Amino acid sequence: MTNSIPSENNMVETNTMDPHRLHDLTKALIKFSMQDGDRASQELSVRLSNIQAQLSTLELKIDSDLDKEDIKLNITLAASELLKCFIELQFFDRISQRMDHAMQSIDAGLMDEATQSSIAACFTMEDERILYTALLEGESVESAVQKANAKLINVVNNDDEDDIELF
Repeated sequence: MTNSIPSENNMVETNTMDPHRLHDLTKALIKFSMQDGDRASQELSVRLSNIQAQLSTLELKIDSDLDKEDIKLNITLAASELLKCFIELQFFDRISQRMDHAMQSIDAGLMDEATQSSIAACFTMEDERILYTALLEGESVESAVQKANAKLINVVNNDDEDDIELF
């Protein structure tokens, strides 16, 4: 079994989704957004706690006249945590896009076959394309969401800034 990831180009050529699958797509997008929001908010809480701890440690070190290099390290660690917080805040954009796409899938269920088949073209994020393709292949909402979450977590946990997904 190959682990191919659907691209925007080959998704448009997939079969039309029946109304039941469009309903599943809407449910999956909402569930995926809720899980992404929970994960991101928990991560933000941890990161903000780390920043607070670093700044408290820094304050103690400044008051006690400790090593300048040690103080610089605390500043660097706090700045790194802050950058990761900004990256985690992208979840607001992801959730907004997914909710828009969920609304489009609801609308598509009421429209003609050509409109229904064009739903794939609205997905800009790779994890959404994975979700959509899994549903087209007959997977359950839960299974499709798990696949998309695995991809999202892989992207978010990757420390290489070149791999940050822009949408």
